[in-house]
Amino acid sequence: MCSILQSLLMMSIFIWRFFLVASISLRLALSNQQHFVCKTIADVFVESESPAIRPHQGPPGKMGPRGFPGLRGLPGDAGPSATVDYDIINDAIDAKVENSLAKTKNTIDEITRNLSVLLSESDCIRQGGLPNAGKCFTISQQVSSSRHTNFDQAVAECARSGALLAEIRDQPQQSALHDFALRKMPRALEYAEFVIGMEYKPLTSTVIYRSGTEVDTSGFHWHPTYPKSTSTHIKMFLAARRSGANFGVFNWVRTYAVHGIICEKEI
Repeated sequence: MCSILQSLLMMSIFIWRFFLVASISLRLALSNQQHFVCKTIADVFVESESPAIRPHQGPPGKMGPRGFPGLRGLPGDAGPSATVDYDIINDAIDAKVENSLAKTKNTIDEITRNLSVLLSESDCIRQGGLPNAGKCFTISQQVSSSRHTNFDQAVAECARSGALLAEIRDQPQQSALHDFALRKMPRALEYAEFVIGMEYKPLTSTVIYRSGTEVDTSGFHWHPTYPKSTSTHIKMFLAARRSGANFGVFNWVRTYAVHGIICEKEI
């Protein structure tokens, strides 16, 4: 009897456990079904738009080698034929030709002028002259130890050869004429004086050219104790000496006789 009761009790417990498990499973199933059924459309879209969880991504790596170039595309359609304006082309060619001819002419003119100057300088040298600053300077008459020429005689002597009395423009030209005069002097002659073309104004202590323009004498080498302020000392002369300091330009009277004359011509 006891065994039967135990069996019934065990069966009752088994059945109770079975119904308990079944009840719990049924509740869970109903609960999940209700969860999906009761969701609103908005809830579904919100859930679907939530960002997916992505794994952590580090910085990009270095760029790989450049790939091979792709195939060349097909040629396009040919454009319309061009219209050649030969008038414009001919005008452009004419302009370039005229420009080239003008440049060539200028070059030829410049060469001609330079050649003319060279020929004139060569001719000046052949005549025993000194080409300097566009002038050909010459020593007229034979330089000797005797004083044989004054200012008026010197003017007439230069005019015979179509020249004028020489005028000194600056100190370098004075030095060149001084050296030129020394070469024309006899070797035995230590000192000589030459008539030149400028004029001295004692009242203003200035030197002027034939044109009346005042000479800048700031760089001139004057003979010692000159210039003189005497009213009659108006003519200019150049003294040349082989050694010593007693040489240079000086002013003296018109009738003063000297050893030689320096003339000038345009080259």
